[in-house]
Amino acid sequence: MPPEAHRARLDPAERRLDTALDFQPCPACDHDFATREGGTDCHYFGCPNLPEELDVVCPTCNYNFYTDETTPACGTPPTCQFAVEEAPDRLAALEVWLEQGGRLEAPELPSSSA
Repeated sequence: MPPEAHRARLDPAERRLDTALDFQPCPACDHDFATREGGTDCHYFGCPNLPEELDVVCPTCNYNFYTDETTPACGTPPTCQFAVEEAPDRLAALEVWLEQGGRLEAPELPSSSA
């Protein structure tokens, strides 16, 4: 079944997730999408193309649900609306993306032969 036909059968939330799992960073990007570390050739703090469904950082306090870095502003464990309603699904989606070959480190670029 072609991907378009498969996606057409999904509900809107499943379709967004299915599309997000196809996300591929730019080839020269060494940004770590799980930890939000590393540079970006586009010079953005984070990837402007990263699907919302894969972003595991709280928009209020920048708490990273994947790395458990920083202190959540809402307490430990986090209890804000993002923590309760969005973070669990986004974290699961990021883990699936990583398992399917999403990368945490920059790919090795072929060396040019002289």
